[in-house]
Amino acid sequence: MKKELIKREVAEKAVEIYLRLAYGAGSEHKARSMFVDEDSGDEKSVFLVFHEETRLRPEARASSLIEPSNALQRFAIRLGNRNYPFMKLILQEHLVRGEFYFGVDTHDQMELKPGMPDYESWLKVKRFNLELKKVIDKTFEQEGVPTLAMTRRTQESENQNLHPKPRGQWILIVDDEIEEARTLEQFLWRQGFDVARARNGREALEALDHLDPVLLVLDWEMPEMDGLTLIQELRNREQTRDLPIVLTSASQMMTPEKSLADSFLAKPYDSTDLIQMVDYLLSSGS
Repeated sequence: MKKELIKREVAEKAVEIYLRLAYGAGSEHKARSMFVDEDSGDEKSVFLVFHEETRLRPEARASSLIEPSNALQRFAIRLGNRNYPFMKLILQEHLVRGEFYFGVDTHDQMELKPGMPDYESWLKVKRFNLELKKVIDKTFEQEGVPTLAMTRRTQESENQNLHPKPRGQWILIVDDEIEEARTLEQFLWRQGFDVARARNGREALEALDHLDPVLLVLDWEMPEMDGLTLIQELRNREQTRDLPIVLTSASQMMTPEKSLADSFLAKPYDSTDLIQMVDYLLSSGS
């Protein structure tokens, strides 16, 4: 949905759905008060209620092989849920500049390893957050709140008659965010690539037993095996040691972590930046 079409009523409905599912029936009444100024009673702009998290890309410029374009916009409200206070409702662009959608950022990036204090408890919270995110996203669609899936289907409809020239090259997308992966798959297909998807590092390793991609687009945060662990596995294998990898994440990452990959893109990112990066890596033989 275009930014100018994101009216208070749409955003209020998104907040109502989130609160109802995150805290139980009766919580959604808080949504309206968020969009009204307590002093004057005037309605607030959606983009005053949602806090902008758009990042210019100095960290990307420091670790990328191309100069990224202007950052796509991301806005968020930290609403939490009954088990975890840091989960966010987001309103952002991703890949498709100018198209905004609502989603959920579970914001539970803590690296969990067996033997850590409260490991099972934190694992339970992460699973709860993931399932809640799925339910909220599904309910958004059912009740007409714009989502990434809706943006993807619109793009698919517009591209029905496209017949891209095949490049004869495979790209493997590794991301547990299914709609993000499907949207990216569609974009790369339009560029002529054959595309395969894996939901985590372990699935990616299985795919690489029978697939010979020219490049990986890899998310950092995933269950089972995260992006950095997968990179270490690939660099230790002779057949994948030099495989070009574009690492992506919506979280802040330290430069040493990002430098493990060949390049890095902070989410949300523009499709133009991605394809420039892919073409550069493939042409340079990185």
